[in-house]
Amino acid sequence: MSANPNNPKPKKSSKAITRTGRWKKIFLKAIAQGGSIMRACELAHIHYTTFRAHREDADFKHDFEIALEQYDDNLESELHRRGVEGWLEPVFGSGGKDVGTVQVGTIRKFSDACLIVRLKARMPAKYKDHAQVTQTNQNNTLVLSWDEFLKMTQEDLPPKQIGVETNGQKNGQTHGPSEPPASS
Repeated sequence: MSANPNNPKPKKSSKAITRTGRWKKIFLKAIAQGGSIMRACELAHIHYTTFRAHREDADFKHDFEIALEQYDDNLESELHRRGVEGWLEPVFGSGGKDVGTVQVGTIRKFSDACLIVRLKARMPAKYKDHAQVTQTNQNNTLVLSWDEFLKMTQEDLPPKQIGVETNGQKNGQTHGPSEPPASS
């Protein structure tokens, strides 16, 4: 490979980068900054299969987890910045006759959604969405949080009370989760 006068160091091939393991530092830095495995592969000049081949290596796995934690911290910092500190956006107005529109100042904007996400994460007891599932039969009312309900199986639920009308009169019949309602 001939030396380029503008770039005295010849560029190593991606095979050399892969073989020497120098790609790992570039890859992990890209993960910490951007979180995207495919983008990190591009920046490190490796194929996705190279990442897959190394992800079970104990040292690499540990370093990869640290890089992901750094990325998570970056995301949290950005959530905080947008929700609490805000950002400046330009404000435009007339610059006068024959001048046109010009920037006349800035306004600080905030993201309510980012602030809400931060509150839900930091104080879930107070700000988490509290959906409930209610099942009522003649004797009991069962009220569950959505999370509790999702963990249940049908056998965990109490029998349902079904009102059946026969000849204009209501008769309450109970059936469990595995019993079909009685037919008339």
